[in-house]
Amino acid sequence: MSAASRKPYKLVFFGTSDFAVPILERLHADGDFSVVEVVTQPDRPVGRKRVLTAPPVKRAAMAAGIPVWQPETIRGEDAYAHLAKRGVDAFVVVAYGKILPKRVLEIPPFGGVNIHGSVLPSYRGASPVSAAIAAGEKETGVTVMVMDEKMDEGPALAIEKLPIDDEDTADSLSRKLSELGAHMIGPTLKLYLEGHLVPTPQDHAKATYTRILAREDGRIDWKKGAEEIERFVRAMKPWPEAHALWTRKGMPIKLAIRKASVLHPTSRCDAEGHPGVICKLADGTVGVNCGRGSLRLEEIQIEGKNPIDAKSFLNGYPDLVGASLE
Repeated sequence: MSAASRKPYKLVFFGTSDFAVPILERLHADGDFSVVEVVTQPDRPVGRKRVLTAPPVKRAAMAAGIPVWQPETIRGEDAYAHLAKRGVDAFVVVAYGKILPKRVLEIPPFGGVNIHGSVLPSYRGASPVSAAIAAGEKETGVTVMVMDEKMDEGPALAIEKLPIDDEDTADSLSRKLSELGAHMIGPTLKLYLEGHLVPTPQDHAKATYTRILAREDGRIDWKKGAEEIERFVRAMKPWPEAHALWTRKGMPIKLAIRKASVLHPTSRCDAEGHPGVICKLADGTVGVNCGRGSLRLEEIQIEGKNPIDAKSFLNGYPDLVGASLE
C-alpha cells in the first residue's frame, strides 16, 4: 500500500511536551506533509500559584496556525468519531502522555508512527532519557516505529544513535534527541508512506522498561557511590530534581542538588564521616561523603528560594558543615 499519489500527506499530530515541539515544527515546515490537527492534553495548573498553562505543543501549534484539540480522553465514541472524520494518512505521536487504543490506531491507513527517545527495545516507557543517564550509558538514540496498542513494542522504521556526553542532563539530552527525531521524521515517514520501508520487529526478549518519575524519585541515596550519585543528579534535572533533607534546628529542609561533580571516586572527603555527612573543602566549597567516594556540591537550592553556588550557600548557612543529609 502506498500513499504517494496523495501528497501532501495528511497527518494528525499527537504531542504534549517540549520534546515534541521541534518534530511538529519540522513536519509543518515540510511541504510534503499537511498537519491538519494537533491533539494535545488539556491545559493544566502549573507552579505554586496554579496558573492554568497550555502545553508546549499547543503553543507551538497555535503559533503555526494549526487547529488544536484537547480531549480529556481518546477512548470514548466521541473521540473516535472526531478522529475518524479527519481523513488522514497517519497519526504521528510524540510524547503525548497517553496510550492510544488499538481501535484509534486503526483509523488511518498507515496507523500511528511514534518517535521514542531510546534505542528500542531498551528503555521503553515514560523516562528513557533519565534512565539512560542514571545507568551510565555512553550512548542512546531515537527510534521511529509503527505503533501497536502496547507501550513502545511496535516494529521499528528507523534508529539513529547519539553519544551521551559526561555533562549531559536529562534536559540537555532530551533537546538533542528531539532535534535528532525532527531530522529523522520527514525522510522516514515519506519512505514508509510510499511503501519503501518495511518495519522491523523488535526483539522483545531484550526489552528494558522505565516509568513515569514522581517527585519522591529524586531523593538521593547517599549510600551509593559518588559516580552513581553524580549521574543521578544529572538524570533528575529538571524533573524531579535530585534532593536531600537537611534537619536544621529541628526542622527538615529540602535541599535540591542542582549540580555536583565527583571529588574522589573512592575516598571520602572526611574519613570519619558517614554517607551524607557534609564537609568543608580546602577551597571553601562543599563536599559530601558517599557510600564510596565523595562529591563536590556545586549548586544548591532551598525549596522556595533561588539556586546559588555552594560556596555562597555555605557563607549563609555555615552550620551545614558537619550536618548529615538524608
